[in-house]
Amino acid sequence: MGYENQKFEATKPSNACQLAMGGYFDYDTPAISQLSIQDIAHSLANQCRFNGHTKIFYSVAEHSVLCYHYLNDLRNENDKKVKLSAKTLMYALMHDAAEAITSDIPKPFKQMFPEIEQKEKEYLAAIFDLLELDLEDADKELVKQADRYMLLKEAKNLLEPATRFRFLWGPWIGNYYDVYEEMMTSEFTEDDIFISGWGPEEAKRHFLSIFNDLRWQRI
Repeated sequence: MGYENQKFEATKPSNACQLAMGGYFDYDTPAISQLSIQDIAHSLANQCRFNGHTKIFYSVAEHSVLCYHYLNDLRNENDKKVKLSAKTLMYALMHDAAEAITSDIPKPFKQMFPEIEQKEKEYLAAIFDLLELDLEDADKELVKQADRYMLLKEAKNLLEPATRFRFLWGPWIGNYYDVYEEMMTSEFTEDDIFISGWGPEEAKRHFLSIFNDLRWQRI
C-alpha cells in the first residue's frame, strides 16, 4: 500500500485540480489534462454569476446559453445582413469555458491582475484543443457584443438595488452607448431573451444540448 501511494505521488500532476467526471486539469501543462464537455457544463452550471450577489441563482452556464441565443436570434432576424457561422455560435456558448477551471472571478477584481486574464485566455485555447474545437475563424467581436449585452441585462434585472444600475454601470458602457441606449434609458428592454434562473441540472442540460447540436454542424 505504501509503495503504491509513493508511486502515485511521484507520477501525479504537480499542480492540478480534480474535475467532476473524475479526471484532472493540469494548470502547468494543460495539454495533458483529462477534461470533457461534461466537466465544463457541470462546473459552469454550479457557478453563480456576479459572485453570487443576485436576486436568484443564475449560473454561468445559463449566461452562456443566452449569449448563444442572442446571436442565434440576431442571425434569424437579419439573415441577409448578419452572417453567423456555427463556429461563432459555438464560441458564444463556450466563451467562458475557462471559468470551469479558474472559477468566475469578478471582472473589476480580475482587471487588477492582468496575468489572471492572460492565463484564462491560455486555458480557453487549451480547452478548445482538448475538445478538438477549431474556432479560429469565429467572429469574436460579435460574441463580445452578446456578452456585453447579457452582462448589462443581467445586472439590470438581477442585482439590487435596481436604482443603482445606471450609476454603477453607466461609465463602463459609455463607449457603447449607441448600442445599449435602450438598456440604459428604459426600465424594460424589448428582446426575446428571458432570464429563467435555471437550477444547475437544467442549466447543464440546456448547455450540453446546444453543444451537441453545434457539433453535428461539423465545428
